[in-house]
Amino acid sequence: MKLKQLVEEFKTGVKVKNFHSEPEEYVEVFVNPTPKELKAIGGGYRWLLDLKKKKVFAFTDKVMHASMFEPLGYNNNNSGSRNIHFHDPNFLGGITNSDGKTTIDSIFISPVKTSVAVLKNDWSFAYKYIPGLKPWLEKNKKPALKELERRFKFENPEEAPLDIRGAE
Repeated sequence: MKLKQLVEEFKTGVKVKNFHSEPEEYVEVFVNPTPKELKAIGGGYRWLLDLKKKKVFAFTDKVMHASMFEPLGYNNNNSGSRNIHFHDPNFLGGITNSDGKTTIDSIFISPVKTSVAVLKNDWSFAYKYIPGLKPWLEKNKKPALKELERRFKFENPEEAPLDIRGAE
């Protein structure tokens, strides 16, 4: 067995009830995807990173992140939300558009303490799987932390006005 086969894993036919569609649908999910697999998804793709397991899950951008946790075997009950990546600093979710631009919107939607922890985590294990992740973090980590620190100064940081002009 080749080493490459040990690293890559492919789940087919994960049944997902997406926010945007009534019937359940089958979605292909690539675990620790190769560039060829990312291309096979077609167009843009969403991804979830699991820091503890060092896994990257990539799937079509037509399915919301929150729809994927349960089919992938994660329990959302602990977070009180379907969006684990908004409440657990060991998860990071993002999207890579068809033009290759990567964004991580969960940083600005998550509670401030979670976002700070996420930004301080070492996500380098995923750089080889998500090409735009390292450049996005290099460009936006400092401005995002600065913005989050500004929000900490408010009595209720979660309700502070958000200014992300420096972090896109």
